[in-house]
Amino acid sequence: MYVAAPGTPSSRDLQFGFSNPLAHRRGPSPGILVVEDDPHVRALVVRILERTGFSCLDAPGPREALETLKGLDRGEILPPALVLADVLLPGMPTPEFLECLRTRLPAAPVLLMSGCAPAELRRQGVDPSELALRKPFGPEELLSAIEGAGIPIPPGRGGPQGA
Repeated sequence: MYVAAPGTPSSRDLQFGFSNPLAHRRGPSPGILVVEDDPHVRALVVRILERTGFSCLDAPGPREALETLKGLDRGEILPPALVLADVLLPGMPTPEFLECLRTRLPAAPVLLMSGCAPAELRRQGVDPSELALRKPFGPEELLSAIEGAGIPIPPGRGGPQGA
């Protein structure tokens, strides 16, 4: 059995893939919630964002993301400044997830990413014009989309070097 030391991720955090559930509570940089079911894509996006100076929370699906946001009520986390979410996620239809996010985090922009064709996006109830990032994308495109949503890149960071 794994028991987390104080200040380290719990076994639940490791199970759900959260990189550091309290990371953006400690620092002044904006927090970003990354919701992506592909663990490789999620890890790469989180690494790019953290090396750029953002604090991240991450979840493999909508239910885990919403569970994480319950930490707001308990004072365990600060509200993320932005949510970056894949369109096709297991466990909840995209429109329902977006409605939950917009209710829970009314001030946080939600950026959608997908590699799906426009017809598939429409079948999922998503207007293709709402897509902020088309997969595959690079670090510059990711950071440009975040800046375009009104979230500044943390000062003193030259970008995602070494990501």
